Amino acid sequence: MQELKGENMQVVDISEPHEPLGLDYGLISGLFRKLPEKEASAILFKLIEDIVHSISQAEQAYYCAENKEFSTALNSIRSLSNRVGFMKLACVASDAQLALDHGDRTALSAIVLRLLRVGEQSLDAIWDGQFQHY
Repeated sequence: MQELKGENMQVVDISEPHEPLGLDYGLISGLFRKLPEKEASAILFKLIEDIVHSISQAEQAYYCAENKEFSTALNSIRSLSNRVGFMKLACVASDAQLALDHGDRTALSAIVLRLLRVGEQSLDAIWDGQFQHY
């Protein structure tokens, strides 16, 4: 606790929200069981690259108010996420689509931020070694 001009003030650390990601490692593990490691890795990296690209497209379309492009990007995120086991990311993309369809711009703005956060955390989970395919 710091004292400043006679008032008691506390420094509050505000951390980024973190939520369970609902990653289905079985989907990725199955890919590595079915294919040689080199092929499975190439497929996984391509899917992840496509997810990153789709998230970027969704963000850009949202901020440019291009609803059709935004919806297309959300559909892509949902489809790719289901293929790679990013279940929470797929769910958040669905939530964003629902808010868009209902014209709820306030909810949509919060969900877009959540989409970006969950997307980043899901990708970090893969890169940070939380996934073991052996």
